Amino acid sequence: GLVGQAVARRLLQEGPRRLTLLSLKREEAEEAVRLVAPEAQGTSIDAAWGDVFAFADWKDRPRREVFSEAPNRARLIESLLEPLSESAAGAYFIHQLVAGERPDVIVDAVNTATGIAYQDIYRTSRRAFGALQRGEDLRESLELLLLTDYVPQLIRHVQVLYLAMVK
Repeated sequence: GLVGQAVARRLLQEGPRRLTLLSLKREEAEEAVRLVAPEAQGTSIDAAWGDVFAFADWKDRPRREVFSEAPNRARLIESLLEPLSESAAGAYFIHQLVAGERPDVIVDAVNTATGIAYQDIYRTSRRAFGALQRGEDLRESLELLLLTDYVPQLIRHVQVLYLAMVK
């Protein structure tokens, strides 16, 4: 995004050896690299892309697609609610990226609040409540409700990022 590009331009003035720009989509990351490359002055700039809240094997899939499959919902719910192990953290895209890159500095210019808000916990809650009122099977509604709860996602994201940084 614009904030990330502005930060990258400012960092390039410091002459780092390497800079990795991350975006949700490949095209966005590569475009950001293309736009800041003229200011690189010898700095190697790489593009990385994917959902920073996702497992590495899902990083390029839309969340709705991932959540449409019951085994995926179960895997993600477990990963958000169970104690975090090093191996579980290692399954996340952001952990693999940070542990692999081993950066000296990480600047997070992702608008996390907006990204998580797009999940719309209120709409999901209304659907779950409607299913309850109609006497329907609540399994999928409850799973989706658990997946849209903001707090476990934010806490887990910070925990995974922390474990990647200290690795």
